[in-house]
Amino acid sequence: MPYLIRLFSTVSKSLPFLLLFAGAHAQTANTGSPYSRFGLGDLQPYNLVQNRGMGGLAVAIHDPLALHITNPAGLAGLKATTFEFAASGRILNLQSNTQQQYQSNVNINYFTFGFPISKNWGSAIGFLPYSSTNYAIKTRVDSSFSSWDEYYNGIGGINRLYWTNGFRLSDQWHVGITANILFGTMNQERRFEYNDTLNTFNLRVQDEVKISDVNFHLGLQYRTKLRNNHRLNLGLVAEIPSSLSATRSFTADRYTYAGTSIRVRDTVSDVADVKGSIDLPLAISLGAAYEIDNRWLFGLEARTQNWSDYRFMGNNDSLRNSFSLAGGAQFQPDANAVGNYWKTIRYRTGFRYNSSYLQLRDHAINEIGITLGATFPLRRSNSAVSFAVETGTRGTTSNGLIREQYTRFTFGFTLNDRWFIKRKYD
Repeated sequence: MPYLIRLFSTVSKSLPFLLLFAGAHAQTANTGSPYSRFGLGDLQPYNLVQNRGMGGLAVAIHDPLALHITNPAGLAGLKATTFEFAASGRILNLQSNTQQQYQSNVNINYFTFGFPISKNWGSAIGFLPYSSTNYAIKTRVDSSFSSWDEYYNGIGGINRLYWTNGFRLSDQWHVGITANILFGTMNQERRFEYNDTLNTFNLRVQDEVKISDVNFHLGLQYRTKLRNNHRLNLGLVAEIPSSLSATRSFTADRYTYAGTSIRVRDTVSDVADVKGSIDLPLAISLGAAYEIDNRWLFGLEARTQNWSDYRFMGNNDSLRNSFSLAGGAQFQPDANAVGNYWKTIRYRTGFRYNSSYLQLRDHAINEIGITLGATFPLRRSNSAVSFAVETGTRGTTSNGLIREQYTRFTFGFTLNDRWFIKRKYD
């Protein structure tokens, strides 16, 4: 009972901060990519800073002293109560055939809190983004009868609150389940502004979609010992298809400018609070990891999702099925080294390839990146500081499209403690 009181007290004290954090994140943009205009926006990584240093490798990773939330089965046998939060940022270079633009941003990315409930049951709750929408695009259109400017703006995204649980069935087999609460608002605006302001009005279309519902992930891990302190881990994650409740509001009006302010002349259409759904398709992830002497770890994983089954308010959004491949490695010279701090650091590297759900103007929008990372234990404590950095490219400049060259970085802080331990002496 004292342990439950301690857990409730910690969560209660943190709850106002967590709710404020979630609310702020829902209104804050993560990226400046024009590709976030399509589908659900930029899909965000569902992993932690340790995984990001290895190309996102996570499905087959198991560590009883660390959190790995991508595969809920990875929480089975968790031994330490762990709190972790991270900030992330991105430096982005957008290139077309004629122009170039630089952007950058930094924000809080996630928090997670994991704890062992029993010897064979580990659990975690947390918050991280599911997708983000943040773009501002201007194009010039010239025709034989008129010319006008087109503006496309979007902001918002979908957030994820999750509760994940992993269970150890035996030394070899672990299973898990995650419940995700997905919520958020996506706002998109299109404006058409004409040079002939005497005979025409400008046109503005505003589209708002609010989402709030639950979906589930199922996880499985198989772990087996091999000769000479070698171990093989296999992992599987299934993201169950789900239909998310959504409410859409749509407004179209004609306007002019009074100075720099928009002055609405008349409303062409005003449709509020239309109920519908967003259908998320099945996703399958498979992974394998090979451990050597608790020093080396090598892994490879693949993920596919059937976005051709995606529906937005009942409509097919012309998305293609996605596929991603990740590989990585981790090296820790000696976790128990005394007098040589550098041997206790975990060093990571990896790569990531993503064939996304976008295909624009007959060109697939693909992404490839390489990663580096490390975890630095803090002396005389159970805490650690981790970082991961990824550099890569997405898209192409062919056929009027945009190529993104990016550098993403994540810094995380992890605090471990031993709770739920039955003491022999007080």
